[in-house]
Amino acid sequence: SRDHFFLGTCAEFFYSHLCGIRKVRDGCKHVTIAPVFYPELESVGAKLQTIRGELECSWKWEIDGQGKCDGNGCENKKVILRLRVPNGSKAQIHLPACKIEVLEGCEGLRDDEGVLQAVSGTYLFCLRFL
Repeated sequence: SRDHFFLGTCAEFFYSHLCGIRKVRDGCKHVTIAPVFYPELESVGAKLQTIRGELECSWKWEIDGQGKCDGNGCENKKVILRLRVPNGSKAQIHLPACKIEVLEGCEGLRDDEGVLQAVSGTYLFCLRFL
């Protein structure tokens, strides 16, 4: 049967898809972050205690200025994404096509052909979907 606990759980889905903590390798020396932003969810967050310290990824939807919501969704919505990379770790951050504004942590960040590379530290992003 493929219905065994070790083949996948709800908790693993929350960490790997909603929060995007996908690949933690080499004692958390390298980690891949690729969250999925569901408009039906207001916010998501997860912390993972690793040998190098706490790895955290969380995000929440916000409405800009005079944005309004109705039965067809919201206009002027943005995602605020917070990421904490433990000491001695590096993260590859995969984000969907959007306008990315770095609010905190830009000194440890590098863009490598559409994939953000981050060293240990705390990062805060504002993502606006076009």
